[in-house]
Amino acid sequence: MRLHTLRLRGITEAFPNEVCVDFEALGPGLIAIVGENGAGKSTLIGSVFAALFRQLPGQKRSLYDFATHPQPEIDLTFSVNGARYRSLLRIDPKSRQMESYLFNGEGKPLTNGKKEPFEELVRKCAGTPDFFLSSKSSSEHLLLYDQDLIMNRKLEKSLLALGWCRVGLHIKCGA
Repeated sequence: MRLHTLRLRGITEAFPNEVCVDFEALGPGLIAIVGENGAGKSTLIGSVFAALFRQLPGQKRSLYDFATHPQPEIDLTFSVNGARYRSLLRIDPKSRQMESYLFNGEGKPLTNGKKEPFEELVRKCAGTPDFFLSSKSSSEHLLLYDQDLIMNRKLEKSLLALGWCRVGLHIKCGA
């Protein structure tokens, strides 16, 4: 799986407003998402999983419980084996309803917003949640670490020597 773009709105306190990440603009290679505790690194990466499986990984609470906006959304554009897709979750925290759409590369809807057809098609594209979390595809181009861990400069130099690149991604939330 290759990530292209991720747009979040109203998902946890870290992203109360809209934020967009264009992974393609960052170029090839490993992308390190760096930030202080509470900045939203885990939410950002977890939102990739949530866009596909309608749940933040490792959470027992539903996405409704994390909403910080009246109309939260998770919008992920990705490709699998060269085929491009867009997943769009529209979350209504008041009614505790969620519309789940999957579109093809031309923008044609492949699902009708209902949970079951969405889950069935996502499983064909990305596998089960357990498979996704255990596979390299879930984090093939992402490295998540807190700035506290950067204190190990020897480890960082070793990773850089192996061809990894360190990109500090500073996310600005829209007004």
